[in-house]
Amino acid sequence: MNKLRFAVCAGLTFAAFATAFAENVLWTGKGESAAWSDGGNWEGGVAPGLGDTAVIPEGADVTACKADYTYMNADATKLAGIRIETNAWMTVSNLNANVTHSVPLSGPGGWRHVKTKSGGNYNVKMSTDNSAFTGEFFIKEGGFEVS
Repeated sequence: MNKLRFAVCAGLTFAAFATAFAENVLWTGKGESAAWSDGGNWEGGVAPGLGDTAVIPEGADVTACKADYTYMNADATKLAGIRIETNAWMTVSNLNANVTHSVPLSGPGGWRHVKTKSGGNYNVKMSTDNSAFTGEFFIKEGGFEVS
């Protein structure tokens, strides 16, 4: 029982600690790959994580594949939000399954779902409050659901 209490307390302490240091993390696109999780693509050299807000700067076009989507929506690394600035885009592609987007979007930029894998029509479900997002949604193929 004491081990369980310690584990719960340690987990809550870590979550509070991580949230206390959450910040805005700016995309630079200077990494060795185009992967969302490549720290070299982010100011400070670390990909945004738990409680952070990823910022896609003006004029940037960031592509997130299924692995990136899993990373940004996972409980251990879940972002507080994604801000897409003017004339910037976040593109979701290379999906090989339906995904749920549970990270709030904000800003005046654009978000698009472009299917590039053959076989299957995959859907993206938005399951969060995106009322601070004033940009446009563009769906080339597949489905899009807002709940």
